[in-house]
Amino acid sequence: GIAPSHAAISDGKQVSKVDFDVGRSGDKLANKPTGKKKTGAMFVKEDTRLCDIVCTDGTRIKVRPAVSGHLLEMNERLAE
Repeated sequence: GIAPSHAAISDGKQVSKVDFDVGRSGDKLANKPTGKKKTGAMFVKEDTRLCDIVCTDGTRIKVRPAVSGHLLEMNERLAE
């Protein structure tokens, strides 16, 4: 879940959608690693944008990973 003190929901804001098509690497939902060694996984650093949270008032909040690593899976239910 998301912390009650997070900027996306503080001050009575509501989340309208989560946009995964951000940055130069394109849509993060299209990332599909395969096989035992998970080839094709996207490498992300601390400054990589994973997604944007769009609030009902039009503000966009950038979501970044806390650590570097390989992105294996994104929660597709958030895109709905």
